[in-house]
Amino acid sequence: MGRTTKNKFSTYCVTSVLNKELRVKSANASFYRFFKTTEQNTEGKLIFDLTQVQWDISALKAHLLKIIPERILVEGFEVNVTLPEIGKRVMLLNIFPILKDHLSEPLILIAIEDITEIRTANVMLQFNNKQLKESNKELSSYCYIASHDMQEPLRKIHSFSKLILDDKNSKLSGEANKYMDRIVVSIRRMQQLTDDLLNYSNVGNALEEDFENTDLQLLLADVLEELKEVIQTKNAIIEVSELPVLKALPLLMRQLFINLLSNALKYSKQNTAPHISISLSIVGNSDVKGYSEHSAKNYYRIKVTDNGIGFPEEQALNIFEPFKRLHAKDKYEGTGIGLAICKKIASKHKGFITANSIPDQGATFNLYLPVS
Repeated sequence: MGRTTKNKFSTYCVTSVLNKELRVKSANASFYRFFKTTEQNTEGKLIFDLTQVQWDISALKAHLLKIIPERILVEGFEVNVTLPEIGKRVMLLNIFPILKDHLSEPLILIAIEDITEIRTANVMLQFNNKQLKESNKELSSYCYIASHDMQEPLRKIHSFSKLILDDKNSKLSGEANKYMDRIVVSIRRMQQLTDDLLNYSNVGNALEEDFENTDLQLLLADVLEELKEVIQTKNAIIEVSELPVLKALPLLMRQLFINLLSNALKYSKQNTAPHISISLSIVGNSDVKGYSEHSAKNYYRIKVTDNGIGFPEEQALNIFEPFKRLHAKDKYEGTGIGLAICKKIASKHKGFITANSIPDQGATFNLYLPVS
C-alpha cells in the first residue's frame, strides 16, 4: 500500500491530471507515448476506464477519492498492470492534490514511474545474495572439516618422523637425516596452516548473540602473558595505554591481538630490541569514510606501532589478503593468514583494520572498532 503525507513532491516524466470526478483532464506527451494512446482516447475519460480498465483497482480508487477532500498525497503506491503491447509492468504512483486559488476546480496530479526492471533486478540480487551466503557457508564448513580432519594424520607423521630422527640406533645416512629434517619442518608448516584455516573459518561461524562486555585491557594482559617467552627472548619493550570495555567476542579479539603482536615480534630487526606501542584514540565517522561497509558515529582507534623491518606502502592492502606473504617462508615462519584473520575479526565486530609502513622504519596497524 502507499504512504500518505502532506508535504513532499516528486517529479516524474509520465504524468496525468484528473478532475475531482477522476476524469483525465490532461496528460503529458510521455504519458501518451508510454501507454501508446492518444488525447482523443484519454481526455475526459475516467482513469479506471483507460487501457482496458487496467487501472480499475479498488485500492487505487480508495486513495484517489481521499486526495481532494482530505488534502493528502500518496507516495510509493505500487500497482501491477498488464498493458496492451507492453505486457506486465510494475508501476509506482505518486498522487498529489493541486489546490490553487486561480484554478476553477481542484485537480489531482498522478506521477507514474515504471519500476519493473528495478523490481526484477532486486529479486535477482536477493536471490544471488542468498546463493552467495549458502556458498560461503558451505565453503566455511568444508574448510573446517578439511582442516580438522587433516590434524590427526599430520600429528602422526610428525611424531613418527621425530621418533626416527631421535632414534640413536637409526642407521640413516647424513643425506637421509637431512631429508627427514625437511619433512618435520614441512609437517610443522602444514599443521600451522590447518590451524590458521580453522581459525579463519571459525571467525565466520561466530554468532553476534555471543557478544559480551569485554575489557580489552584485561584481555591484552592475558595475551602478553601468553607471549611472555618470546617477548623475553627478544628483550621486547611493549607499552600499552588504557583500552576500553566494549561488546565483543573475547576469543576472537584475543586471536586478533595475538596475531598483531606476534607479527610485530616476528618482523623485528636483527640486533634491535622490538619496541611496540599500543595506544587508543577516538575518531569520528568523517575521518574513516570509505574504509568500511559498516558505519558508526565514532570509532575507537587502537594503534599498534612497532620499530621492525616494515614493508612497502603499496603493499598496505595486500597484506590483509589470505596467503599473501611479503617475505620468503624460509626466512620468516608463517602461513600468510594471520592478518587476513585480523581483517575478518575486525569486520565481524563492524569495524576494520588498516596498515601503513616505510621499509626499515617499522609499521603501524590501526584497528577501528565502533563506539557503542
